[in-house]
Amino acid sequence: MRPPRHRILALAGLAVCALVAVVHAWPSVETTVDDAWISARYAWHLAEGHGLVYNAGEPPVEGYTNLLWVLWLALVHTLGLPVYGAMTWGGLAWALAGLGSALGLARELAGRWHPALLLAPAMLALSPHYVVSATNGIESAMFTAGLLGATWAALAARTNPARVGVGAAFMLLGMVRPEGSVLAVIVSLWALWQGRGLDRWVLPVSAGLGQLAILIWRLLTYGDVVPNTLHAKSNLGLWRVFELNARYLGMDGPYWPFVGLLLLAAVLLPPRRAARGLVAVMAVTLALVALRVHMWMPAARLFVPVLALTVCAVVAPLAAPSPRPGWRPWVAGALLLSSVAAALSLGDRVRAYDRRHSVLAENPAALAARHLAAHAPEGSWLAVRDAGVVAYHASPRIKVAELHDRALTLPHPDGAPLDLALIPREPEFIVLTQAREHARGFRYDNDRAVFQRADADYVYMGRVYQHHHRYYDFYAREDVAVPPFPPGLVVNSDGPRKGQSR
Repeated sequence: MRPPRHRILALAGLAVCALVAVVHAWPSVETTVDDAWISARYAWHLAEGHGLVYNAGEPPVEGYTNLLWVLWLALVHTLGLPVYGAMTWGGLAWALAGLGSALGLARELAGRWHPALLLAPAMLALSPHYVVSATNGIESAMFTAGLLGATWAALAARTNPARVGVGAAFMLLGMVRPEGSVLAVIVSLWALWQGRGLDRWVLPVSAGLGQLAILIWRLLTYGDVVPNTLHAKSNLGLWRVFELNARYLGMDGPYWPFVGLLLLAAVLLPPRRAARGLVAVMAVTLALVALRVHMWMPAARLFVPVLALTVCAVVAPLAAPSPRPGWRPWVAGALLLSSVAAALSLGDRVRAYDRRHSVLAENPAALAARHLAAHAPEGSWLAVRDAGVVAYHASPRIKVAELHDRALTLPHPDGAPLDLALIPREPEFIVLTQAREHARGFRYDNDRAVFQRADADYVYMGRVYQHHHRYYDFYAREDVAVPPFPPGLVVNSDGPRKGQSR
């Protein structure tokens, strides 16, 4: 029996969208953000049997927000596969899966098949934010694909076993990012409102048990039901965070307000469906959560799930039955043209921002950290502001003390800033962060405090480049006797000295 014509069209359309996404993602597929390597360090420790810890033998601190992504990277480590490829190409694979989930969700929201539904994956494939955030080495694409798939499953579930499966899907979504647990509550309330009789309790109960399991696991593992990352980032006031995010999102001009207008249109366009209202509530919730976090990362990654839900919701009415369908081609054309215009106008800016704030696989800072790992005694300490690239490539043989004032990998009771008493007084290695090749003095107060309080003598090994406006001054304690860096790594040998105030 031949497959239905619409299935062939859907598969062909998805293949074209996937090709567009890959071409669009290609310029950024080899870059990762520094924070991606925090998750990779946790994964490496887990693979080596130390547990989900940042430093082997130290009290566990939940310094990541992407448990399922960490487990994926731990599996990669265990199998001996390249972790860098798993982070970048793995993210792109999740982005392609998200295109299929977008089509499925749009089809479920519309209530029937129509070729116009292919606009949902097409608009995502054309979005520079969607593809660049997917290749940054973190869980962004996994979360977006999982969100679209879990929401599709929630709307499509007709039997109780299927509803139990939806609860499990939202449990996994909560393991990808904490926002998934909030969305599980929203979907559960929607199921209670829409359902009838005892059957309406199946999804809420299964979803609730899944989220309860996550909370119990977190409490038993880390001693808290709230991720440490939330404590670390909770000191800035709402207005200050909003200011920072407004400035960051403002770089895209009217793009994100336009997305908000699309979401409003999706709710108001006939026929009005409760399912589209659910998607709108989920999108607004995710936007509010994102606005509470300083979104400096490339491609506005925390807003990408909002974009994905909005695209599905606004495309769905184009497939719904209408007594006057003549407006559909005009709206579909306008949506496609606006997506192409956004890709052309924003693509270079989004990719340029990504290049400035991302690193390549064999960047000099990673090579310098590997050099330390090759010559450092087991259990040495390294103090560094950035907890990603240098910390990961220093390997589990070296313990890392993060110097960032909002250090994700160190505890922040009641949201307090970093307590420098947690940092070893004379670590074997100190790495100072600089913004320019020829900068003098100290850029960050914690760097200066830790460096100046140490009584031991340190050998300056030189300044090493990581990415745009990010350099590291490496110091090794004299008694460790680490040989000089290989030729070509050091770009400047004039770092701060003891007694220098700034």
